[in-house]
Amino acid sequence: RLTLLRTEHSRIADTEFTRTALLLSGTRHSRITGNQFDAAAQNQTLRVSAGFSDVIIAANSFAALGTTAIAAQDGTGLQVIANQIEGQMQNGLTLDRVACAHVASNLIAGNGANGIALRNSAQVTVSGNALLGNDAAGLYLRDQAAGATTDVAGNVIAGNGVGLRGASTGALTLSDNRMQGQFPRLFSGDLAQQTVAWLKGTDPATPPAPAPASAPAPACLTGGGRLMVFSSETFLFLFLPLFLAIYYLTPSRHRSVTILLGSYIFYAWWRIDFLALLFGTTVWTYIFGRRIGAAETQKAAKAYLIADGGTRPH
Repeated sequence: RLTLLRTEHSRIADTEFTRTALLLSGTRHSRITGNQFDAAAQNQTLRVSAGFSDVIIAANSFAALGTTAIAAQDGTGLQVIANQIEGQMQNGLTLDRVACAHVASNLIAGNGANGIALRNSAQVTVSGNALLGNDAAGLYLRDQAAGATTDVAGNVIAGNGVGLRGASTGALTLSDNRMQGQFPRLFSGDLAQQTVAWLKGTDPATPPAPAPASAPAPACLTGGGRLMVFSSETFLFLFLPLFLAIYYLTPSRHRSVTILLGSYIFYAWWRIDFLALLFGTTVWTYIFGRRIGAAETQKAAKAYLIADGGTRPH
């Protein structure tokens, strides 16, 4: 097994891995492209985990008998594009606790369990893939949070044990998927009710048509929603210069407000839906800070401090 720990800007390209697993733990801004993985190791062939961010896995080939070709866990900002994944003993691709992912234009076929398995992941787009002949489901979703968005669009799904299977699927959107070759085993689990809607809009006798153009990547990977880390070009050459210019042009008595607004923008760049939480935390902390400052005794100040820490929204 080849293990890379907390690396940045790693480039792994055009390499043949034979009976070797590749593990990237805590990696950032890494690219794994054009590699060939053959008869790989006992567990996951390629695994990214432990707080990874901004990872692209593209144009790789995974052939026979690893447990799972690609497994991603506990990270954000993942793109899995134009890979060929065949003959794994379990899932072709597994995403577990991943925020912001784009899975597009992959061939995932003939795997022993699911083509793609998503668990407790959010802001995921699955588009333009061919999910063919997987023993369990072409796509399996489970333990998705109620507000966790998954967009499934423009895929060809055929010959799997079932097309789409779900257990707690979150906010799932289905559009323009070609599933004629999957009939009649279309949906199961929480998604079984989708069968009637699909049949109303599709003629099962029609041969599978090519998938339409892939859906765009989620907003978190494009422009305003992308994760902005301190080493990124966006932070160093756009956000930081603008913030410093505005900060030094602001009168001294108002600079704390500038810092606060800059912080809001920084975090909203990744997840704008977090602004309500940040604003609530700001107000709560401000109220208790004033109370601590106005306390007449140290005991009272300490009581307010404990109450703030114990009841602040998280």
